[in-house]
Amino acid sequence: MTGGIRPGEAKDAARGLQSAVCVERLLDALFPDAPQDPVPWDRAGRYPALERAIESDGVLRQALLADDQDRIAGAWSGLLSRRGLDLSLHHTLAVIYREQTLRLPPHTERAADLLATTTALWVLLLASATFWQLQAAPREAVAEAEDELRAVVCEELFGLHRKHGTVALDQDEPGLAETHLRVLDACRGGAAAVRDLLAGTRLTWLSPADPGRWADVSRLAGRVIDDWSHEAIRHAEEVLEDADAVAKLPPGITKDFTSAVHRLLPLAGLDVPLPRVLTAGLEWCNEWQYCIYGLPVDDASRQRQMKGAVRLARHFADDLAGVATPGQSHLRENQALSKHFMFRGFIADDPAAAEQAYRTALEWNPLNSNAEDLMKDQRTAATLKSAFDRATDALNGGRPQEALDAMRTVEHIPEAGEDVRLVRHAAHVRLAEQLLERSQYARALDELRRAAQYTSTAEEECTVLIYRALVLLKQSGAAPRRTQPQLQLSAQSQLRQALAKNPPDHIREQIYQLAPMLRYQ
Repeated sequence: MTGGIRPGEAKDAARGLQSAVCVERLLDALFPDAPQDPVPWDRAGRYPALERAIESDGVLRQALLADDQDRIAGAWSGLLSRRGLDLSLHHTLAVIYREQTLRLPPHTERAADLLATTTALWVLLLASATFWQLQAAPREAVAEAEDELRAVVCEELFGLHRKHGTVALDQDEPGLAETHLRVLDACRGGAAAVRDLLAGTRLTWLSPADPGRWADVSRLAGRVIDDWSHEAIRHAEEVLEDADAVAKLPPGITKDFTSAVHRLLPLAGLDVPLPRVLTAGLEWCNEWQYCIYGLPVDDASRQRQMKGAVRLARHFADDLAGVATPGQSHLRENQALSKHFMFRGFIADDPAAAEQAYRTALEWNPLNSNAEDLMKDQRTAATLKSAFDRATDALNGGRPQEALDAMRTVEHIPEAGEDVRLVRHAAHVRLAEQLLERSQYARALDELRRAAQYTSTAEEECTVLIYRALVLLKQSGAAPRRTQPQLQLSAQSQLRQALAKNPPDHIREQIYQLAPMLRYQ
């Protein structure tokens, strides 16, 4: 009899079938939601490193043969913890994870998590010097193919993250998009960040990364992130410059800032800051603020619109401030942040908050002369407000001398001129009134002479003249009889001068009450 299966071959076939069953059950346990292809009984082992690992671990092998899910999970975790340096096993797992990822519907949380694990395994392998040393090909051939293979694998995986992340944002699923972006950011950042992606997967990676190889991985990941950012900005710019939309905006608003900024917000709002996206969005908000500032509207409407734009701008500015470095005036992000904080100071209702915002603007860009001028104006305004508040309180409280003292602190400020004059006029009149009540007539007339130096309107001149007349009349009542007529005539003269200025009716009545005979003259 010829042909047939010899005893040794049967034993090998049985062992191979058991290995295939173990692998299949392990994959079912690890990837319960991914459909598995049936394994023919006579096929050669497809995952030899995994089969050897299972064969060497009696606890795991028995759990798989018994199809005991609880025991499988524990035994698999134990095996992984002991094989953190087994790059052959990790290579096999990288292949398996990629295959399983591609079996799932792509735009799901499970697929995103598996792709993250797949990417972490592959980039850690491709950046490991030991991995390349284990390849069976001649070292020269490996060296020639290494860069190309690393680029091909990384570009495929990184491209999937960008593609699926973009779709997730379009479908309003920021959590999925953030998973994909976080993987790219970790690959750009370093091996430690990528190893963190394996947390919760039970996969243990102990092999060190080669700095030179990792620089290549980082560069490739950074390029994909930049491409993703540029694509988002380009699409938003198309909205920004849309002629039909701009034509419907109020005159003075030169671009469709609102629509463009909202187009960037989903990507900018993810937990991984993208400086290019954040800077573009913030620059558009700043340009929008300048347009609003120039609108022919009242101050209240302008402030309301600018506050709305600032609230939107903070979605970009707050994250950008976390990754930028103050003081570097030549950088776009610093200039954008400086203008943003300048606008925050401009719209602030609280003087202290406004000054702090201007200070922050200058920290980001010390060359922002506009912010510096606004901060000086703010300090001046705060000084004036404090002085005039004290003066008003003093006048209302019957302390005119304190009001005059407050004005001495701001008399050197050009912007204060008219208000200082008004306070001084009122304070000297009030002092004269108080002195008159104490019958100090000469001093009261001195204060009225000082008040006359700060008159500017006919009504103010009338007030001084009436008070002079009142002082003279009071003084005549206390004077010797021979001087009384002269004082009364002087008082009437003051009142006639007041009447000659054609005062309003309420002042005219005051004059007639002091000198009734003038009503008929």
